[in-house]
Amino acid sequence: MEDESKPSFKYKRFLHIFYEMDLLLFKLKQDQCDICCGYDAGTVTYSDYNEHIKQKDEARASKEAVKNRAMTGKNIKIVKVDLQSLLVCPKLNASAIDYKMKVSCHNYTVYDMCTRAAMCYSGTNVTATSHLT
Repeated sequence: MEDESKPSFKYKRFLHIFYEMDLLLFKLKQDQCDICCGYDAGTVTYSDYNEHIKQKDEARASKEAVKNRAMTGKNIKIVKVDLQSLLVCPKLNASAIDYKMKVSCHNYTVYDMCTRAAMCYSGTNVTATSHLT
């Protein structure tokens, strides 16, 4: 930073600001399918797991081939879609919230792999919850 005449500060100062702002770093959780989880738990045989991995590798190779075709030609369009898990707001740990109104938030993302354009659609649904005792 000094070579570019830009302001800088020490790592200790960075950590102080980082913790003062109550920020956290975490590694995203990698989702696993039932077969992979079953193999890790010992409920799926090695041969079934091995076949599963072979099919997974073939699917990824096929996806990569189609992606390369789409990048070089104009006849194919590849989009990825993702629906984020339902987020209920407000997120509180108090039991009284179970008797209040909640807002369900949905996040749906569409990503064009060729143009790298992304569109994010979000929506809400208000639901009243009550528990009978």
